[in-house]
Formats: sequence, C-alpha cells, structure tokens
Amino acid sequence: MKKVLVSLLLIHSLFISAQDGAVGDWIDYMPHHNVFSVAEGSNVTFGATSLGLIEFSKNESAISLLSKANGLSDVGITCLGYNELTKSFLVGYQNGKIDIITSDQIFTISDLHRKSIGGNKSLNSVFMDSVYAYIGTGFGIIKFNLERKEFTETYFITNNGDQLYVNDLTIFNDTIYAATVKGIRKAYKNDPQITFYETWETDTTLPNPQSEYSIISMYQSDLYANFPNDTAQDILYHRTSTGSWEEVVGLIGKENRSVEAYENQVLIAHESSISSYNEIWEETNRIFNYGEGTYVNSNTAILGKENTIWVGDRTFGMIQNPKPFWYEVINPQSPATFTVDEIAIRNGQINIAAGLKQNNWSNSYNNNGMLWRTPENTWGQTTKFTDSKLNGVFDLITVKINPFDQSKVFSGSIGGGLVEFTNNDVSEVYNTTNSPLQNATNIEWVIVSGLDFDNSGNLWVANSSNPSALAVLTNEKEWYNFSFGQFLTDDQTGPLLVDQQNYKWVVLPKGGKGILIFNDNGTIEDKTDDQSKILNSAIGQGGLPSSDIYSIAEDHDGEIWVGTAEGVGVFYSPTSIFAGNTNYDAQRIIVEVNGYFQYLLGTETVTAIAIDGANRKWFGTKGSGVFLMSADGTTELHHFTAENSPLLSNFIRCITINEMTGEVLFGTDNGIIAYKGTATGEEAQTIDSYAYPNPVPENYSGPIAIKGLPANSAVRITDIAGNLVFTTESEGTQVVWNGNDMNGKPVGTGIYLVFGIDGEGNNSQIAKIMFTK
Repeated sequence: MKKVLVSLLLIHSLFISAQDGAVGDWIDYMPHHNVFSVAEGSNVTFGATSLGLIEFSKNESAISLLSKANGLSDVGITCLGYNELTKSFLVGYQNGKIDIITSDQIFTISDLHRKSIGGNKSLNSVFMDSVYAYIGTGFGIIKFNLERKEFTETYFITNNGDQLYVNDLTIFNDTIYAATVKGIRKAYKNDPQITFYETWETDTTLPNPQSEYSIISMYQSDLYANFPNDTAQDILYHRTSTGSWEEVVGLIGKENRSVEAYENQVLIAHESSISSYNEIWEETNRIFNYGEGTYVNSNTAILGKENTIWVGDRTFGMIQNPKPFWYEVINPQSPATFTVDEIAIRNGQINIAAGLKQNNWSNSYNNNGMLWRTPENTWGQTTKFTDSKLNGVFDLITVKINPFDQSKVFSGSIGGGLVEFTNNDVSEVYNTTNSPLQNATNIEWVIVSGLDFDNSGNLWVANSSNPSALAVLTNEKEWYNFSFGQFLTDDQTGPLLVDQQNYKWVVLPKGGKGILIFNDNGTIEDKTDDQSKILNSAIGQGGLPSSDIYSIAEDHDGEIWVGTAEGVGVFYSPTSIFAGNTNYDAQRIIVEVNGYFQYLLGTETVTAIAIDGANRKWFGTKGSGVFLMSADGTTELHHFTAENSPLLSNFIRCITINEMTGEVLFGTDNGIIAYKGTATGEEAQTIDSYAYPNPVPENYSGPIAIKGLPANSAVRITDIAGNLVFTTESEGTQVVWNGNDMNGKPVGTGIYLVFGIDGEGNNSQIAKIMFTK
C-alpha cells in the first residue's frame, strides 16, 4: 500500500517535512480534518473523511494518508467498517463504489457504480455479520461477501418495493433493523423471502413511525433508535423487554451524532462532547476538549482495544484517548477546505483563494478566505473568524503573490474589494473608501475578479461590473484607474493577464463580449497615449473561436493562448494588435485525432491554461479533465480524467505549476490534487542542481529527476572518468533520466556527473548522481 507521510499535531507532536515525489506521482492536497467515521483493525485504525483516510499504525505509531492520489479508487467516501474475520476494511462511496483494504492490497468493486439504476447509490452505513457486510444505501440494503468480494443479495424494503434511503442498520436477535428516512424497517435475516419487499415491515410501535430515524443500535438486550430534531434536542428511544419504546432522559447534547454500545457502556458523540453512559444511563465520563483551545466537535466515537476511545472530529481529525486526560490528536497537514478558485505559487509558498464563484460569476457567500502553505509544508487559513478585517468580505476568487516581496499577497473578492495580506494577516482592504475602485453598477459591491503584476511590481486590478474596469496600485502605493465607457457599462470582468509587452488582457466572461486589451504605453500617469480594444470572434476583431472566454495565459515565446467555450485560440503576434492595419487575429490549431483532423479542443470549454517550464500547455476543461499538449499545441501528451487517473473531478477550475518542483496543481470542484510533472521552471534555477533519488538504490528502475539546470539546456551525463554516457535536453529546468546509457543498458555502480548548459552558453550547472546497484 503506497502511503504519504504526514504530521501529527498538538499534544503528541511529530513533524515530517514534505519529500520530493517521483515524476509521475500524484500528490494529495485535499483537506483531511473532518473525520466522520473511525474503524479499528488489529494493528491499524482508520479515520474516514469524505476525501480519504487517515491511517494510524499502532505498532509503529506512524501516520499516513490514503486517498485517490495513492491507492483509493475515488473521492466521496460515505461509510467505513472493519470485519474481524476477514481482517479487512470496507470503504463505501457516494457513487456506489467499494474499496476493500487488506494488509497489503486494495480491491475495488465497481459493480454497483457501473450498474444502471435510477436513484441514489450512496453507501451510507455498514454492519458486519460473520463474513458479510450489510450496507445501508440510498435505495435499500445490499449484502456483500467480504471473503469472495461480491454482492450476494439486494433488499428493497418499502411496502411497494420502491427505493428507500437507509441511514443506519443493525442486526439484533437475527432481525435486520434499518433506520430510514421513513421510519424503522425490519425483517428476519434468514427469511428465505427476504429479497421480496413484502417481507419487510415498519416498526409501528415507535413514536412517529413514518418519520426519519438517523441511528439504530443495540445495547445488551435493548434496541436504540435516534430521532433527529433540527429545532430541538434529538430524542434517543430504547426498546424495553416488553417491546415498548421509551425516551432516554438526561442526555446532555442537542445532537446525537453517533451511538455505539458495548458490554457495559454506551458512547454517544454529541455536537460538543463525547459522553459515556452506564446501564442505567448515568453519565460516567465526558470529553469536552482535547487540550487547551481544542474543543470537541465530534462526529463519532468508538471504544477500541485496551479501552482506548477513538474520536472522529469535524475540526481536529482523529483523536486517540487511551486514558483519562491524555489525548493524541492525529491531524495531517492539509488545507482546511476543498474549495478553490485560484492558486498562486512562488518559491515553494502556496496561496489559495478559497472562494467559490457561481457559474454565472455571482456570489456564493463563501467565508473560507485564504489558505496558505509555507515552504516548510505548514498549512494555515485566514478567514473572518481569525481576522475581523475580513468581516463582510466573501468569496476570495483570485490571488497573486508580490514577486518582489513574497510576504505580500493580494486577493480579490466578489463584493468586498481587494485584500492585502502581509505574512498571512490582513494588512489592508481596498474599496471605494480608500482607493479608486468602483462599486458594481446598481449594487454597492466592489468586485475584483482578476489580478496580475507587471515587470515593475505594479499590481493591476480587474474591477468588475462598471465602466472603470481596470485599476493599478503602483509599487509606490499610488492608485490609478481607467475608464472604458466606450466599450463597457456593467460588464462582468474575469481573469487578468499582464504580458511581456506590458499589455493588459481582461477577460469579459459574460455576454459573449470577449477580451478587453489595454496598453498604457509605459506611462501610467499619462492617459493621453492609452490604447484599448475589444477582441472577440469576429474576423478582423480578434477571430477567436468563441467570444465566451474562460481562461488566458502567455507562453515563453510571448504568444497568448485563450481558452473559450469552443476550444483554444492563439495570438501569435500580440504586438500587432495596436500596429494599425496588420492582421492580428487569433489562430486555431489543427490536430489529428484517430485519423481525423479537428481544431484543438474544439468541442471543449477550456476553463484553465498553464504553461510549464518546457513551454508545454496544460488545458483544464469544464467536463473532460486535463490535457497536456506539446509546446506548439499539436501533440497530445497526456489526457487525465477522473476515470483514468487520480484526478478528483473532470471540472477544472484552475491549474498552477510549482516551478520549484514541477508539480502541476489542479483545482477542481472537489478540491486540489497535484501531478509531478517532468518540467520545472525558472524558479528552480535559483537553487543548486540536484538529483533524486540520490543515491540511486539497488534494483531501482524508476525515473531519476535532475533539477535546477539552466532552462531548456543541453545536458551531458558522463562517468567519473569523463566518458559520455547519455545526452538529452532539459524540459524547462529539469531532466528525467531512466538510468540507461545511450545503448539502452543500465549504468553500473559508481558516480556520474550531469552537465547542463543553456543555448547561449552563459549558464551552466553540474550535479552528481551515485548508483549503488
């Protein structure tokens, strides 16, 4: 099982720094704090979040993450259970998939996921009985054989055989009880007619027999059923020996999020505490924090081996409580939320605008603020709850790091203006009171949709939905704004790009207007020489594939690549746009697909574009995942989808490349995941060249990455005596070598030298690699 080491925080602290992954690896950037279920095996305890599993190895006290990036089949986990007889964990998903985890393998069962049935396939709860797992689903109950790894029976449990959403289930005295959205349903598990819906009946002795019940559990000779109440305290009922149901009184929490019964106690996870009760429902223990400032927000609690209490918490991950007043908080370093609209990276620092604009660019009132990760791999979050200056600032949707002062980060919001962060704290919020930024027409909201720095360190700002759609905050802290009333009234602006020529490109994403391009001719203060145009799909006015624009990027040759609702257009000579009668229209690239010629991504909505260190183009789409194309856009190198790779979703919101490492970060509607690419960028030249793995271990046959070389350099690899072993060219500032010589034979044990020199012969780097095989 492949694992990524993470950190253990708080009471018992261990920090493990991030390591370089191998080229081609996928890297987890998902939040793993909200643990909704915990299951304990013989040596391993798993805590499940919707996006993955926190794994704690008890013998080694080691922590790892298991997710779609390194073994699980998907995201959207909805249930978790452990079977003692088969020594295996069952992981159920919202889409009907099942992963079976053993000590050394993960098996994926996709039969239900692939099966064409109407309704909800979500796997909501699991109860183990012998080698069988009884799984409550969105349509009924399925019985699964863990030994044979196959479905055996399906139960539709309503009076007429319709689908019924099952929240929880248990087996008591050989009878299956299911807590559903319409009461408690039951049937004798060995009834030969159990697959027929007529066998199932509603327990009408319960109060509100047709209402939703969220939990069903057994304790000694009694059954317990939880009646959720959104407006008042949940009611826990227990069935007495006489067959009647009575309310359990004296519970201390409003919500009963889990009820787990054991030989002489019941553990209940409430919304702000975990309580233990004895046979007469006296509270015998209560956990309300895990240490100073770490208050309980529990989802579930179980009693494990050696009377250890394991807690799944909404904020702190998985908690181990082996004895009173001693807690181990097992909480991996990860982002606090999965929402993402834009990512900025510089010298290993990552900033994420965690807002969430709607498809029509309207506000979603998201308060997730700014996520950040330091080069030392420490994650944090700045929101209105940590900094009151963000009160009233919703949906941070764009972010840029100041290239001349990395401690300064700027982010634009839908409605709250421009936010300046200094060392992750809010230092200023710019709006109509302290800047020339304008409110949107007909609403007192300052919308900032795009940001970019020019080569002088001036910050350009796309100020949406008013004629003054562009502003600049100079590096001397002076503001200017520019009006485009001849083109714009209340038009929505989107992303902004400042190119090598100092032209400003502002996407106009709504209404099919195209792109606003602006040239201040290097004189911000003097508006008399300003030039501007609208570029759209009309011939002679831009010639774009579509005027519905979603993304824009400049490559290393100064060409402008534009993502539209109908594929990609390229401005090969952007300097011609203001040159008079010269044809400057965008061109479409023709590619060959299965013997047919068509326009590059001509049927796709291209929502994101990124350029890697080798000038190759990464394209994100609205529903078809990610494409990596050659530098000229004519050859497809990769096509990643959620179905053929660990990609979290086929809807890509943004793509950003970490030039130091070659990681390509994909922001999706399900969160962030990264792919370790082969090309690094200019930032990697600021470090000494090095190779990894180094030394190369015995019997290693994977890729060897050599980083920190001059960009697009000629590379020679020799042995220690100077004999030429291999030659190639770097992709950006990185080379990937398979350890073979030019005849395709593996090199022998020893030290090898790597020489990289750029095309002009001005820059060079040397690295050493030791082979121990």
